[in-house]
Amino acid sequence: MSEKYILQTKSDHPALWFSHVMENIEKAIDDKDQNAIDLGCLYVIAAQKAPFGKIHKSNVLVRLLRNHKLIMRRYALNLKQTYEKLIQMKYPPRETRELSKLLKKIR
Repeated sequence: MSEKYILQTKSDHPALWFSHVMENIEKAIDDKDQNAIDLGCLYVIAAQKAPFGKIHKSNVLVRLLRNHKLIMRRYALNLKQTYEKLIQMKYPPRETRELSKLLKKIR
């Protein structure tokens, strides 16, 4: 599912490599690529801590919000559970705000 975004990226530094892969996915979400939308959902659900996490999570969430009709139902429950975990933190991360907006759209 992620191979095409990875193969487009050439960088030896792990953080730069990750950032470039995420930028490819973000652009593909804008292009309504279903694989990228699925990967974006999985990233938000799974990545508690990742390099440049809040930047990329916020970028992905804004793009998912724009394309909320393409989010598969199977991700909606997991996104809600992720939101519930984040909101219970003593200091909820910034991307919680974008996730809240997304959840309102996909309900």
